[in-house]
Amino acid sequence: MYFEDANYLYYVSGYYEGGNLQLTLDKKGRLTELEAHGIFQELRESVRYLQSVRVMHRDLKPQSILLTVDGHVKLANFQIMTQLKNKEERVLKTEGTPFYMSPEMIRGEPIGLDYDFYSIGVTLF
Repeated sequence: MYFEDANYLYYVSGYYEGGNLQLTLDKKGRLTELEAHGIFQELRESVRYLQSVRVMHRDLKPQSILLTVDGHVKLANFQIMTQLKNKEERVLKTEGTPFYMSPEMIRGEPIGLDYDFYSIGVTLF
């Protein structure tokens, strides 16, 4: 749900009893292969949806991945997201959490819609 005024767009999210993925990892250590597969399958589908509407999240990391009590994924932290004019557009602005950034972003090279999949890979590793 969202609303806006003359200056800002406000996003209101529900409460997710499962916390974020980082909290889960801190409590459990590693995920089982089955748990990781389920989470990352939903995460992949979430990013595919964002790509379909030309949105780059640009800061995917365990703290940005909320989990419902039954383990379903919800994305959060869209503060630095970018909506592209077309699917081929590239962005030069370097923002995000360095550990999850692609080498291209760290080098200051343009990135495109495929960028978020790099962050998913780092998170999975």
